[in-house]
Amino acid sequence: MTNADQKLPTIREQTLEHIARHLGDRGSGPQIVGWLKSWGVPSSLIEYPNTKWRMVYSILSHYAHLLEKKDREMLFKIIGEMLHPLMFGGDKKAAERASEDFNKYLEYDGLVIDYSDEEKKYSI
Repeated sequence: MTNADQKLPTIREQTLEHIARHLGDRGSGPQIVGWLKSWGVPSSLIEYPNTKWRMVYSILSHYAHLLEKKDREMLFKIIGEMLHPLMFGGDKKAAERASEDFNKYLEYDGLVIDYSDEEKKYSI
């Protein structure tokens, strides 16, 4: 039985919160809003001003609860973008550590984050 069959989110709430808190610690509120918009998140979904991690959590939760393929792809894209080495000042090792940290949580949803040397990005 898949998450869709059970009406569960694509990614569990505890994992979404962990990931949201990570991005909330990466920049200022306006920076995070800018990143989200640049990744394709519509302004209508961005609740700002708000606590940074709660703003991100709300967006991740929104996409995690939708069942359309395009919504899962957007959720995965946002998480992959969070892990781009440029989000860590170009530090590939820091991005790798964050990826490993996320994977500790994502494994419970049957998901894993991988880095593609060819594409130079992380994806789920």
